[in-house]
Amino acid sequence: MTDSAAETRRKRVVHRSPGYPMFSLKEAIDKAKLIYDHEKRSFTTPDVIAKHLGFSQHVGGPGGRAMSALRQYGLLEESEGKSRISNLAYTLLQYAVGSPERNQALRTAIRKPALFNELLIEYRDGLPSDDTLRSNLLQKGFNPEVIGDVVRIFRDTIALDSGTVVERHAIQLGDYVQWESQGIYQFEQPRRVVRISADGKFGFFDDSTTGAPVEQLTKVNPPVEEKEIGGKPLIKRIQPKPGMNNEVFTLSEGEVVLQWPNQMSPESYEDFKDWLELITRKAKRMVDKKTEIETAEAE
Repeated sequence: MTDSAAETRRKRVVHRSPGYPMFSLKEAIDKAKLIYDHEKRSFTTPDVIAKHLGFSQHVGGPGGRAMSALRQYGLLEESEGKSRISNLAYTLLQYAVGSPERNQALRTAIRKPALFNELLIEYRDGLPSDDTLRSNLLQKGFNPEVIGDVVRIFRDTIALDSGTVVERHAIQLGDYVQWESQGIYQFEQPRRVVRISADGKFGFFDDSTTGAPVEQLTKVNPPVEEKEIGGKPLIKRIQPKPGMNNEVFTLSEGEVVLQWPNQMSPESYEDFKDWLELITRKAKRMVDKKTEIETAEAE
């Protein structure tokens, strides 16, 4: 690495967002159950808990963020450097779904993260559109690249409480939507709604006869297409899914577009770094080949 490149890296400012749990309360409860299955109500070290959750360490990286999320929801309690599932987590695991005890525990856990409690107070009469939530989070200092994740996690969490008003804008003809089923996004990029069933329960899309339940559709921004300007190649950008970073670097010949996950394990990061080095070597060979051709033609 050159001195200038090293200096640039040192000066680069990381836009860190205010704290928020990295996954929804439902996933947090599932993780609390894993801990309970192994340890019941016994205290153990954070390293052991992280191992139960499938992580190699409890400090930094995905393991540290997972432990932080459990604490933010109030599902872990600590004493003398050790941890166990809390009374709140025990209630969520042991009481029947729909019971008054579990419902109250859900409402408590939903409001434990400071951000979620703040938003629920601010929008006590019902939640606004995703666009309004995104604007609010921008004003609160959140990195634009994580806001989609924050909105999704927030909505998934408060949806566990049937008493919380979780209104979304109704899906209409012409809207671009994303379809989420069983926690998985079904579309590679947003699809346009071209028909809605007579009972209003299913939406249908361009170039497809298969519908999707309207209750599983979320209105999103349409995919962005860049038109050819000044002889530059046409680039069709796909709106990044929640949890993905998106960077665009403009060259005189056109644009370089790169997308990658917000969260990577150390092993995945090393693979990603090696892949980037491979791509740059390929690009260098193309530049060298072009130079050789131009030199030969000049001779």
